[in-house]
Amino acid sequence: MKKSGFIVALLIATCLLSAIDSVYHNYEEIKAELDMLASQNPEFMMIDSIGVTHTDSLPIWAMKVSHNVQVDEDLPALLFVGQCHAEEIQGVEVVMKQLELIAQYPTYYENWLNELELWFIPTINPEGLQVVLDEWDVTYRKTKTDVDNNGIFDYNPEGWGNDLDGVDPNRNYAFNWIHGDNLWAQSGEEWYDYYRGPYPFSEGGTDAVRNLAKKQYFIYSINFHSSRSGNFSSKVFYPWRFKNEVSRQNPDFEYCRYIGESVASQIGITGDPGTYEPGPSQGRNGTSTPWFYQAHKTVQLTIEMSGIQPDSTELQLTVNENLKGINWLVEQARNGYQPPCPLLTGHITDAVTGEPLVAQFYIEELEKNYFDPTYSDELYGRFWRPVGNGTYTLVVKKDDYLTYEQQVVVNNSLWTNVEVQLQPLPPAVYSGTLSSDDVALNGTMIIYDVDPDTVFIQNGQFEVSVTPGNNKVEIYAEGYFPIVSNINFLSGEHNIEFEMSEATVYFSDDFNNLDNWTTDGPWEIVEGDKWAESALGEEPWDGAALTDYWGENDPQSFYAPNCDVSIVSAESFHLGNVERRMLHFMENIYVEPYFDYVTISLSSDLETWTEVYSNSEIRPYWKRKYVPLNDFPEGDYYVRLRLQADSPNDQLVDPGWIADDFRIVGGDFSVTVSNEDTDVQPFADALLNNYPNPFNPETNLRFSLSPKTESAYIKVYNVRGELTDKIEFTPKDIKNGKVKWNAEKFASGIYFYQLSADRKVIGTNKMILLK
Repeated sequence: MKKSGFIVALLIATCLLSAIDSVYHNYEEIKAELDMLASQNPEFMMIDSIGVTHTDSLPIWAMKVSHNVQVDEDLPALLFVGQCHAEEIQGVEVVMKQLELIAQYPTYYENWLNELELWFIPTINPEGLQVVLDEWDVTYRKTKTDVDNNGIFDYNPEGWGNDLDGVDPNRNYAFNWIHGDNLWAQSGEEWYDYYRGPYPFSEGGTDAVRNLAKKQYFIYSINFHSSRSGNFSSKVFYPWRFKNEVSRQNPDFEYCRYIGESVASQIGITGDPGTYEPGPSQGRNGTSTPWFYQAHKTVQLTIEMSGIQPDSTELQLTVNENLKGINWLVEQARNGYQPPCPLLTGHITDAVTGEPLVAQFYIEELEKNYFDPTYSDELYGRFWRPVGNGTYTLVVKKDDYLTYEQQVVVNNSLWTNVEVQLQPLPPAVYSGTLSSDDVALNGTMIIYDVDPDTVFIQNGQFEVSVTPGNNKVEIYAEGYFPIVSNINFLSGEHNIEFEMSEATVYFSDDFNNLDNWTTDGPWEIVEGDKWAESALGEEPWDGAALTDYWGENDPQSFYAPNCDVSIVSAESFHLGNVERRMLHFMENIYVEPYFDYVTISLSSDLETWTEVYSNSEIRPYWKRKYVPLNDFPEGDYYVRLRLQADSPNDQLVDPGWIADDFRIVGGDFSVTVSNEDTDVQPFADALLNNYPNPFNPETNLRFSLSPKTESAYIKVYNVRGELTDKIEFTPKDIKNGKVKWNAEKFASGIYFYQLSADRKVIGTNKMILLK
């Protein structure tokens, strides 16, 4: 088998080294034909420059196809990208052929033109296309980015790889970009070919796609490729099941699979009686198909066509087959034409003025903490969400409006249309002061509105406008006890005074060394100026910080599969008997969400640990975290920081955790407002750890809610993000601060429980059922 695989690869490489058929469009021919089509069909074809390459400054051309083409209409949009990798030139011909057919037979495509907006990009890598079609290097894959900054295009025309310059465009998208190859990575026989770039969207083509996607709200897309080795030929990949682990698939996997399988079944394999093979994308390495779903909920397919750079006869057969895939996907986007065609859509408008609104929307059951927020469009307030049939909770949020939450039923036969009218709320305007014993303070305040507002307080003075309602407020001033409160902001103009006490420090570490700690695992102190590019963000940090450090001189190393490492204070500290106690620290985190966790715990005897903090998310930038410790009695304690990974595959690991400015402090604060009805609730709304945990079969789900809470519930999800149970609270439950959950009918495993109160999510925790 190994020998035959080598022969196949050798034959493909030999074919690539032969002359390329002149039938393929080069960059100038693409532009000329697009211009001709647009000039001959101005009523439904428009050429647009959506970006520019960063080395040769070549415009990246796109063609929009729709009746009334000069206007952004209230219609669903689809995107088709012909070429990404330089040597994979067949997709250019698929896109160009589809445009030619629409121009030649507009009556046949009348329904497409009337009901949809179609976007076609022949190539997002015109520099690489020129390298291949000018036959400098017919095996070239990347852009022409001068990565070594020597002013010379460094490439090697002798077979795959060994091209020093260039970035792989399909490793340059943001989602899981960190897992792409570093500069000049040497893997297999294709050295340097999969370089992800210096940062996400560093390339002109990928940046152009990102900007277009922000504007057009695509519901479906196809990205055409060809397999140089033949290992992926004649396949259709849909969003995702990472490393083929069922627990790591996207939350609407079954619908994405239906789209992928349906398109694959339409496309015949050139020279073979079978059709293309469907399958989920499995790689976590900055490719476009997972990014489109993570960022926009767009169902994009990666189609790996049969062959690579075939002659004109074989090319025509391959193009004609792939046009069938385009045809099926476009028909799927039409309302009710090709059932099953479930789609959730509608408009979001101001309930008073009727004006369209840009508002955040999501389906609660399918939302993940690593998804980018999705918004309705500016012109019409329209939102689009391809989704499988079922019953869902639609949530719509916008600053200065009442949050909308409604159950909707999505069916297979027609689009489900929901007209959302958001009720505007008169703004709450607060002027205030921040002080300590009549001394004005400088500080930073974060108000967790729909979009968090950061206010920099200078000389103790500030003014802020927020959405009326119960919002969490955090205020930090160096050397003082932080303010963390839930405040019920009321409409109108008000005054508010924040008073802080000086902080009594019980434990402190700026992580200049590890003298105060006992380590279990590869924890290190790292200097922020060591590298120009950190593992957890685009910018280095200042000074020193603690990290779980797994690499030699490599800031982008990942923690080990199934690791369980910790760091414990070498000596105990005394937690004093004061009004309030708090742990606060700076955090930069990148772990696999819902599976790998960082935790902080306290113990009085180094045997029994009480967890006070847990986090599992991708947030590669610094954020100060606050953890109240008011429930602990006065006494001596140790503190433990821990990283635990649940990794069924050795590639399902991530960079990890960086912490700094670690403080455990005591003190007090007060909040005084001008209106007696303003409700100040320090730590009032919170989801606490369940007890016992692990458990079998019952556990107490604990929380803290304001007595004024009108309605609350907890939803329980399994590790696949599926809703398994919902517990509605009685007034007595709200007062008692706990409900009992019986898991007798559920299987052993990890579950997540999410607390919501008065239509606002309070928090999510993890629990383990062991039978």
